[in-house]
Amino acid sequence: MAAARFTIHGQVLAPIRSPYASLVWPVVVLRRLLQYLHQLIVQACWSELIENKPADPVTSSGLFLIFCILSLAAYHNRAISGLSLSACYLLWVIDYQLAKRQFMAQHSVDTSLECREDWAIWQLVDGSNLAANHLKFQVSEIAQISLIRVQVRGGAFQEVLGTAWQVYLTLCNRSELLLHETPDTKAAFAKAAELSRHFAVPLTVVGSEGQSRLAAQPLQLQGLTQRTQSCTTIGCQKSAQRWHIFCKWQLSSTWCWLGKSLSKFSFLLFTVIMANLMILAGGLLHQSAISLVAQVPVSFEPTFWVLRWQMLIELAAVGGIMLIRGAQLSREEHLYITPASLTFCLGSLKIAQMPTGSIHELLFLKQPFPTLLILGEQAIEIHELQYETEFRVMLLHLQVARETLQI
Repeated sequence: MAAARFTIHGQVLAPIRSPYASLVWPVVVLRRLLQYLHQLIVQACWSELIENKPADPVTSSGLFLIFCILSLAAYHNRAISGLSLSACYLLWVIDYQLAKRQFMAQHSVDTSLECREDWAIWQLVDGSNLAANHLKFQVSEIAQISLIRVQVRGGAFQEVLGTAWQVYLTLCNRSELLLHETPDTKAAFAKAAELSRHFAVPLTVVGSEGQSRLAAQPLQLQGLTQRTQSCTTIGCQKSAQRWHIFCKWQLSSTWCWLGKSLSKFSFLLFTVIMANLMILAGGLLHQSAISLVAQVPVSFEPTFWVLRWQMLIELAAVGGIMLIRGAQLSREEHLYITPASLTFCLGSLKIAQMPTGSIHELLFLKQPFPTLLILGEQAIEIHELQYETEFRVMLLHLQVARETLQI
């Protein structure tokens, strides 16, 4: 146990805000509205086509009314529709880059944990050195140190900027006090280990699996050996002095990539299609209204019945983004393990290397996205595999290789 009186300092990432958020607020609202419509349409299609459930008439009527209003607005502003989309996209890019720069700068606020004999005082301090939050509790109430990985959002559009590790004090009543936050994996584990030693309590990585004592759940070996044999996308070549563990790209991987790409870029595709479809629908509504008032036949411009070249360019751009992302995902992961070193490669590109003896943690992280974490002299992360089974199988191969080569 540590000394009767000591203080542990930490830092928490400050909220990433945009000073110009009020200026781009209309664009943010429009984007959220389109996202909401996208979700409602996807849910309605899924319920009616897949689950064979009739759509809610109130929801359908509301969606149709909103679509008609937006369509009329898009039609009357069709001359600047392409410019508007480009301007909105440019605003998003600028906001994201500025927020990303703030995130990389790691602006933070201070936290402290002051222990006096049997009592501890936790404080979260703002920029004015005034205690914004504090709590007093007995040291014996600390049940464990929890380490969790989260996604960090920021900017006017609240986009995901990256990931950070949060170190919590978990008390017996299940309340949690955030003491430290950092994007640096090794620094986060070191801070958590320091707290674990101070208070002689276990350290747990929330949402993790593995044979490590830090894992929240043990890797279920029962049935995993059989899945290892049936998992054809993960290969392992063994020799007395080197193990080669790798991921093989197969037809099933292509289908999985296609599904994930459509899911990830579905909103972008939805925006491009809707922006052009609303012009066509707005023209139909406008001409119909004129025909009803003036009692003249409805006449439509031929260009409203064909896809405009702007839409083709926009769809080609989205398709290009998907292909680039697919090329990145299709690179095969390779791990070469010898008694001296572990080397990680993506395709033929060497990413990282560290001594095999320095490896002390092998964990499968299930949140915020599946990741295989190899922690030693440095942190190596593998997160481009397709299925959770592949992460578990690769982790099992790594565990066996490490034990075999060290022996």
